[in-house]
Amino acid sequence: MLKEFMKTRQVSDEYHTRLFTDNFFDLYVWAEHENDVIIGFRLCYDKQGCFRALTWDNENGFFHDQINEGDNPGLLKQTPILTPDGIFQKQNILTKFREESKEIDPHVRDFVILKLDEYNEKEKNIFV
Repeated sequence: MLKEFMKTRQVSDEYHTRLFTDNFFDLYVWAEHENDVIIGFRLCYDKQGCFRALTWDNENGFFHDQINEGDNPGLLKQTPILTPDGIFQKQNILTKFREESKEIDPHVRDFVILKLDEYNEKEKNIFV
């Protein structure tokens, strides 16, 4: 079940960041300071398997990426990076997110569910 991490590092004067996490998901939400309007989110999922992220922001739309965690056996761990990935399994992730997000802020939960429901594979942004 997703829980909010209350001591999230803030890196911008323009928006504040919230983090919700559990064993399967990490959800980062960016909202304007003054009116709490959500301007973007990154839903990271399948943390124990093929770690991926669906990112949405109000200027660029959706991006679906695999998370390369920077593991190099025998070498120092590098900074994780996002690399473009294949098809987002919308229905599976939407169903699981609905189950795991029941106890988080309803404003955040409902917004993310709305955007996940709007996701259309043909409209995602791909930069290769």
